[in-house]
Amino acid sequence: MKMQGGVFVVTGGGSGLGAATARMLVEGGASVVIAEVNREAGEAVAGELGASAAFVATDVTDGASAQ
Repeated sequence: MKMQGGVFVVTGGGSGLGAATARMLVEGGASVVIAEVNREAGEAVAGELGASAAFVATDVTDGASAQ
């Protein structure tokens, strides 16, 4: 997968596998949008990843929230 210069949306990116995926993508030169229901966790990971990451409070089980 080509990561360099890509933009990826990572659901559940505030912890566990989602956070690990976000980190891997940024290390590979990508930018990530962390879509996470837990604001504190999502903001923490986005802050750790710096300018290559943005956090969006999102509940992917709710269509209106995900939109």
